[in-house]
Amino acid sequence: MSGKERMRRYRRRTSSGRRCILIEIDEVSLPETLVAGGYLDAAQTDDMDAIRRGIERMHSDLAAMHMRDA
Repeated sequence: MSGKERMRRYRRRTSSGRRCILIEIDEVSLPETLVAGGYLDAAQTDDMDAIRRGIERMHSDLAAMHMRDA
């Protein structure tokens, strides 16, 4: 990916109030947790895009629960 494309994606994220973060997480327990929670199909545990989407869905659900409880 070119520097131009990275900057374009960065600006698109920031203008929509989104941010990328880097976290260190266990590569086995994360997919297992996502599968157990229904956020990832067991056949996709090696698919990083599917894992990313599962994390995003899990985060959205947690945020929605927080907003309901607030």
